[in-house]
Amino acid sequence: MLCRFENIEKYTIIDFPEVCALAKRYLENYPECLDKIAFIDASDIMKSWTQLEPAELFIASASVAELNNELQCFYFTNFIQKADWSYIVYNSAHKEENLKFLSEFLENSEQKGLFFKVQNPWFRILHIFFSRNEKSIENINGLKFESLKKYLGSYKFLLKRIIRSIYFKVTNKY
Repeated sequence: MLCRFENIEKYTIIDFPEVCALAKRYLENYPECLDKIAFIDASDIMKSWTQLEPAELFIASASVAELNNELQCFYFTNFIQKADWSYIVYNSAHKEENLKFLSEFLENSEQKGLFFKVQNPWFRILHIFFSRNEKSIENINGLKFESLKKYLGSYKFLLKRIIRSIYFKVTNKY
């Protein structure tokens, strides 16, 4: 789909070798795009990331949130904070250690001039939009950091987390 946009010069897929191979096999159906796509083995990313140019757009659909906190920090610091725009689906905010890590990262990001809005803060999956330009995210529906911080510290949020936890223990579903 992204190859249909003429102004995209390069697209990088960072994932495990099996996933990259599957993506490459699928993308062979679009030969006009294949030469614009680089495939990076995620298991080597800590060694090879310096060879990558900063991205204009970084997208991570749940992948970053499923990493341990050390690797999450690596991705946030080296990709999300350096991109002009980022969109991530953060599907592990229901875990206390991840929520703490994310809160600290978001506070640090705002201090460094990376603006964001968070959608869906009452559920386990967060949609987070980042931008270097605060005006560019004004029209995105979501909470800014101060509002998010107040909400996460509220009794309303605590009650919802307790209810969701009980529901999970009873049904084994989120």
